[in-house]
Amino acid sequence: MGLLDALKKRKLGGGAGGASKRACAAAAAANGSAQPPADPTEELRRRLANGGFAALVASHKSKNTRTAHRKQRKAEAAARAAAAQQRRHEAAAADRRQRHPAGSDSDGEAGDAAAAAAATGSVAIDGQEAERQQTAYTRLLGSLGSGGGAFASVLQQRQREQAGDSDISDDEEEEGSDGQDDEEGGSGSELGSDESDEEEELGSDGEELEGSQQEEDGGSGDDDEAAAAAHANGHAGGGSSQAEEEAEEQQQQQVAANGRGAQGQAGAAAAAPVEDHYLEHFDRELSEAEAAALLDGGAQSTRYLDCCAAGKRRTRGGSKGGEQGPAVPAELLHQWPDATLQAAEGTRLPQSLPSDLGAYGVKERLAARWREVASPAAAPAAAAQGSTAAAAAADAAGGEGDFVSAQQQALFSLLSTYSDLLLPCRPYPTAADAPDPLLDAVLLHALSHCAKAADRIKKNNDRLRGARDQVAPALDAVPKDQGFTRAKVLLLLPQRNLALRVVSRLLALAVRETRTDTIQHKQRFLEEFGEEDEELTEREAAAVARKPPEHRALFKGNTDDHFRLGIKLTRGAVKLFADFFDSDIIVASPIALATRLAEAGDDGAADFLSSVEILVAERADVMLMQNWAHVATVLDSLNRIPKDGHGVDMMRVRDWALSGHGALYRQTVLLGSFASAEMNALLARACRNAAGKVRLRPTPAGVLGQVIPQARQVFERLPGEGVGGPGGDADARFAHFKAALWPRIRESGRSGGHLIYIPSYFDYVRVRNYLREEMAPFLGLCEYTDRADAARARSYFFDRRKRVLLYTERAQFYNRHRIRGAQDILFYQLPEHPQFYSELLNLMEEGGTGESPTVTAVFSRYDALRLERVVGAARAAKMLKQRKTGTFLFC
Repeated sequence: MGLLDALKKRKLGGGAGGASKRACAAAAAANGSAQPPADPTEELRRRLANGGFAALVASHKSKNTRTAHRKQRKAEAAARAAAAQQRRHEAAAADRRQRHPAGSDSDGEAGDAAAAAAATGSVAIDGQEAERQQTAYTRLLGSLGSGGGAFASVLQQRQREQAGDSDISDDEEEEGSDGQDDEEGGSGSELGSDESDEEEELGSDGEELEGSQQEEDGGSGDDDEAAAAAHANGHAGGGSSQAEEEAEEQQQQQVAANGRGAQGQAGAAAAAPVEDHYLEHFDRELSEAEAAALLDGGAQSTRYLDCCAAGKRRTRGGSKGGEQGPAVPAELLHQWPDATLQAAEGTRLPQSLPSDLGAYGVKERLAARWREVASPAAAPAAAAQGSTAAAAAADAAGGEGDFVSAQQQALFSLLSTYSDLLLPCRPYPTAADAPDPLLDAVLLHALSHCAKAADRIKKNNDRLRGARDQVAPALDAVPKDQGFTRAKVLLLLPQRNLALRVVSRLLALAVRETRTDTIQHKQRFLEEFGEEDEELTEREAAAVARKPPEHRALFKGNTDDHFRLGIKLTRGAVKLFADFFDSDIIVASPIALATRLAEAGDDGAADFLSSVEILVAERADVMLMQNWAHVATVLDSLNRIPKDGHGVDMMRVRDWALSGHGALYRQTVLLGSFASAEMNALLARACRNAAGKVRLRPTPAGVLGQVIPQARQVFERLPGEGVGGPGGDADARFAHFKAALWPRIRESGRSGGHLIYIPSYFDYVRVRNYLREEMAPFLGLCEYTDRADAARARSYFFDRRKRVLLYTERAQFYNRHRIRGAQDILFYQLPEHPQFYSELLNLMEEGGTGESPTVTAVFSRYDALRLERVVGAARAAKMLKQRKTGTFLFC
């Protein structure tokens, strides 16, 4: 049954108990025991909670709502008639007092006076009730009217009614008169009894004034204890000690005393700086002009400026147009020596780097758990991550307070501002179990965000329970602290083995396992995400051992790329494999979410993603090797207004979420080992965060110094580049291959050893089909080639049975084949991973006549990031600016 049908059924008493309820109400009215009118605010809240957002919109258009309006006008007319009757009674009493002296009132006159007094009190109560109902309803329409549509029209209709104009058309009046007997039963009863009956039916479920996102665990009996604890503590859960509650209360009082985002106040001692921007970000109300500017800005390129150190004299020479970027603490700029911190205009940036987690608003229970878990990982962190000597020295110098390194502290301060972040400075670890301080900072930020949201909802629930005894609580007193659904954090990961490491670390930071049921369904998680039992032969094991250590660490374990996992957090327990609508954190791969969205169609498939407030894409560079279109599909499905209400209390949903502006408050964090054009485009077009955008712009030194053979390396600029944009660049590249590159290979005197490296699979298919038409002796080796065919192709190429070998970047990424026998390499396009360039060149061999190997690399201005990772940032800038020649030689 749909939401609208359910709302009508509840309102009209169509259920099994509807007739009995009306009969009881009529009997109570006949016996003079009618209940006092229920609180209109409570009735309106219950109607929203039962019907949801869509039902509220539909109810404004329904005949039932017009009937309610007629009943309200009838009550107002009755109040006016009672007031007129009171005036007549007062006039008659005054006339009698003039005819009879004082003290000669008869018993009948005394009764008339008592009746007049009772009528006066009744009129006053009715007038106050009608005024309160009008004020509450008008305030609700005003708060939701910014969304347009039915709310705006009903608000205008309400304003016309209050001004004395007609609120319905002639056709609606006729329809209302025809259906009046059905709605009121033809009894001519007054509004009080009808509304009392209706409110009794709407409130029959005994709902309380709480957040609708409650703890509801379903499934086996091992969840009962955690479910009971979670229900007892609302959204935040249970199981915390009284000491933790008091510590968190003191922490919040200190943060409030220091002021949001301030540096502290003068006093006996200087207050610690506060970098907690949670309330500042999510309680910010954007004007229509600001929201429109952010939404329109997605189609334009983002303008970044280089950040400068605070307190120093600013000099000209920013990243764009000679402008100087915003000021940040100097320590923040020194943590990534091989990158430049850039921020878009108007971005919220940290003004200090506190070393205490309490200054960031982290709950005391999370901070205590962090100190237990994260600190032992500090010692080998820099070496395991393969960081530079300068970065390792900076980490060792700045590891103070609650953070294990200064770089971790800087990253957490950037995350705490809730601005979007692109961090392409995370090299692949050389060991699967290597500590990752930067990932720990991201996970702590996600856990802290969920804890802040849950704590705020719980405190508001307690406050509303205490205020429930008031006669008429105002709608303005209902807090706006929720989204449409519960899930607030989305973690995108490319493979199950990475999900195993991330979720295991998340669980370690979230709770301490004091009971067997502290983490529910943990064994199932280990079985589904753990290492696959695969027996390797001695030869295969030797081949794996020859691969680079970062490759072995990245692909150790279960590399399946299709998974989805919901995580529900409470204070004392964590539930894995929770329903998405009952989860706080969703961990999934892009392809798994994309397939679910495609299978469900448009029937509310993306509702569980409607209230995501933090999106983290860990190892975005690995997703680039899968299918980046799935990542774009997921981002397009975020923060949409859901098709269904899913039991949410619409009175508690934030106004900006009701207006469809959830994407303007979502924080997007992209983490990877390098930056790509696809990542920059995603950050510019799909991320419209009101807090702004921050990115690290690496300045790589290149990999030309890692090439051992004395090869002749020629870099050719693609002729006719820029025509038709990036899409036209692919066509121009293929045309250049047919016109110049392939004839050069075909007419060369070499008997074989021509390797054509093609990053894109679509370009690979295009070139493969063309070579088939040309009857060329070639072999193809891509990511879809099975192991036996790949070994055969490599053998044929090495033995010169085939002159040409087509090779894709994904095949190199997933397998790291050792392609031997190459004497001439053509880079159809430069690789995304710069180490692949040096690896392939170091496997080249000299020709039979002693001639040196040759390398040809084609580039365009759209390959600027790829080019600077290979030749270095300084050389790449000169090559892209050079217009006199398009050929560059390196030996």
